[in-house]
Amino acid sequence: MNYHFPHQRILGLKELEEKQAQQEYVSRKKRQLDLEEERERVQNQKEKMRLEFEQQPKKTISEIITFQQWIEYMDKEIDFIDFLIEKAVQEVEKQQEVMLEKMKDTKVWNQWKERSMTAFYKEEERKEQLEADEVAILSHFRKSLSF
Repeated sequence: MNYHFPHQRILGLKELEEKQAQQEYVSRKKRQLDLEEERERVQNQKEKMRLEFEQQPKKTISEIITFQQWIEYMDKEIDFIDFLIEKAVQEVEKQQEVMLEKMKDTKVWNQWKERSMTAFYKEEERKEQLEADEVAILSHFRKSLSF
C-alpha cells in the first residue's frame, strides 16, 4: 500500500512560500550588488575626472570653481548611492531572515511527513507480519488436525 501524507497540500504551500522567499532574497541581493557597482562606477568616474583635471597645466578660476562644484555633485551622488546601499543591505538582511524562517518551516513539515511515512510503513509491516503469523498458525493447526 502506498503512503499518502494527509497534509501534502500544506507542505506544498510551505515549499512554494520557501521558493518565493528565496527568489525575493535573490532579487534584493541583486539590487544591492547593482547599487554597489553603480557606486564604484561613479567613484571611478570622479577619480578619472580628478586625475584629468590635475594634469591640465593651466586652469582658470572658472574651471577650478566648476570642477569643485562637479566634485561636490559627485560626492552627493555617492552619498545618495551609499544611502540606497544601506537600505538595500537592510532589506537583504530582513529578507534573509524571512527566507530562513520559511526554510525552517518547510523542514519541519518535511520531517513530520518522514516520521508519518515511517510510522505508516512500520504499521503496514506489523500488519503483514500478523497476517503471516496467522497463516502460519492456521497452516500448522490444519496439519495437526489432518494427522
